[in-house]
Amino acid sequence: MSVPVSYVIITHNRAADLTEALQSILRQQYAPLEIVVLDNASTDETPRLFAGPFNLPNIRYLRSETNLGVSGGRNLALEHATGELLVTIDDDSILRDPDATTKMVRRLQSEPDLGVLTFRVVDYWSGELEAGAFPWKDKKRDATREFETTWFIGTGHIIPRAVYERVGLYQEYFPYGCEEIDLALRILDAGYRIRYFPQVTVHHKKVTTRHTWRTTRFQAMHLQNRVKVAIRNLPWQYVLTTDLVRSAQVVLKHSRGNLAAVLLAHWYLARQMPRLLRERKPIGRETVRRVLKLKGPVLY
Repeated sequence: MSVPVSYVIITHNRAADLTEALQSILRQQYAPLEIVVLDNASTDETPRLFAGPFNLPNIRYLRSETNLGVSGGRNLALEHATGELLVTIDDDSILRDPDATTKMVRRLQSEPDLGVLTFRVVDYWSGELEAGAFPWKDKKRDATREFETTWFIGTGHIIPRAVYERVGLYQEYFPYGCEEIDLALRILDAGYRIRYFPQVTVHHKKVTTRHTWRTTRFQAMHLQNRVKVAIRNLPWQYVLTTDLVRSAQVVLKHSRGNLAAVLLAHWYLARQMPRLLRERKPIGRETVRRVLKLKGPVLY
């Protein structure tokens, strides 16, 4: 019998996109397979989907009356999943290859220390690679070849249940952004490896958010999340380099600079520092060396 697989999707007000995502999973030529959907307080037609066309034995619909964020929503969905291998894809993404699940399962089971396979993510309409979802700093690297990396993409990945049981779920004070980096560092420190696996491609309806990136609040949130990851997981010298480099990027990379975002981020961090210090568990020296060798998120 094949290993049971659970697909986990969190959604918010994307009934049409979710419909297409679910249809693509239901076309997968793999069994046993279940789908767990966490509805993050949608106000559109989403709930009706599960009283109608997706009221199926292998689909489990969960609804939260409050938006739990990405980390909280994923955690709740993962806790209700029954599969031994847990696949996460975004609600605005699809799998066009009906054998994608079979391919990812075979590859994951081929080496016992594989902790994550992160998939190739392309634009839904153009088919072009999404650079922001490519898990390597040099975006010119060949995206058609598999390689080892140090982080994974939330848009599409597979992780064995045993890995979550060993290292824990997502930290819920990362409501949006950097939650995968935090988890990836814990996975690496537990001795697992992360592989980019382009044999599975996720077609993603990326939403343009340039106007959001310009806001002080959003820049502050992203900066404080990166520094939080460092405080929780990295030796102190790398906490310092992360803070300095990321703060400088916020000020220098934007047309008008944004010192206000840097100050706001550090105000957020000051309020959370007691908890961050209590939960701080830096990765070991060998893990640091591995991540540096693979050009991962340690120096900044």
